[in-house]
Amino acid sequence: MLNTNKKIFAVIVTWNGAAWISEAILSLQKSSVSIAIVIVDNASTDETAAIVTRAFQDVLLIRLNENIGFAQANNTGIQYALSQEADYVLLLNQDAKVQPDMVGQLLQASEQHPDFGILSPIHVAYDKPEVEASFFSFINNNILFMSDLLLSKSKEIYEIEFCNAAIWLLTRAVIDKIGGFDPIFFMYGEDNDYCYRARMHGYKIGIIPKAVAYHQCSSVDFHTMSLKKQYAKLSSQLIYLLKRPDHNFFFSCTGVLIASLKRMMVEIINLEIRSFFASTVSLITVFSRLGNIYKHYRQCKEARKSWL
Repeated sequence: MLNTNKKIFAVIVTWNGAAWISEAILSLQKSSVSIAIVIVDNASTDETAAIVTRAFQDVLLIRLNENIGFAQANNTGIQYALSQEADYVLLLNQDAKVQPDMVGQLLQASEQHPDFGILSPIHVAYDKPEVEASFFSFINNNILFMSDLLLSKSKEIYEIEFCNAAIWLLTRAVIDKIGGFDPIFFMYGEDNDYCYRARMHGYKIGIIPKAVAYHQCSSVDFHTMSLKKQYAKLSSQLIYLLKRPDHNFFFSCTGVLIASLKRMMVEIINLEIRSFFASTVSLITVFSRLGNIYKHYRQCKEARKSWL
């Protein structure tokens, strides 16, 4: 039986999310279990903060003076939840909403499977009845899950290597052991890194088929992204590859350098000038920060509240 005495805090990081934030909050308020809601606003320039203040007075709003990035803003919310003795932290993107029983389903699975430190529901597209495209890319290589799906059957929980952090339930135990997101990632890559650290410290990552949420995530081809987003994505990918704690850091540097140069050659041959520029700038920027990245690489090996 589900223990309803557990303290659950939902953390939503917002940045110019006026179009979605009301639906996200309302969906949590309709949940079958009680959830305290914390909004961490990353210096939005639209009406996001005003909407929360005006319409949701029982929701805690933490307004930041500058955009400190997705990872660090989530850490701010997680820190507050821990200070209030949270047993679980639910991370929810501003462009996501949950079904009333979703949190309850995740909690029940967590209590029955304490070796799973990160749990995710199925992500359904925000406006149509199909699995959200990017989420499908995370699960379509799970042979057991896909075969059960085709046979219209399912287990309570499936272990996966990675799931994006749009809707995560984190246990207090996993946060106490490995901490928060690494703020070296401003945008992209922080969830890959967190999943890797969780697995390294003995925790599993799972999806719960009976739990469903909706996520407005558009699958954008890398080459159609803006230069700024290409640069951010490439930089995060390079940092993630360099700081994986089970790899030799200096071998990783060599491998990343060779792979990046090969990529840049292909981009030049194909006349992908914007991508080539993004690759060049990200490589130079990341390698200029090797000292700091190495420090974070060392911290990843430690089982403590890093970055919280």
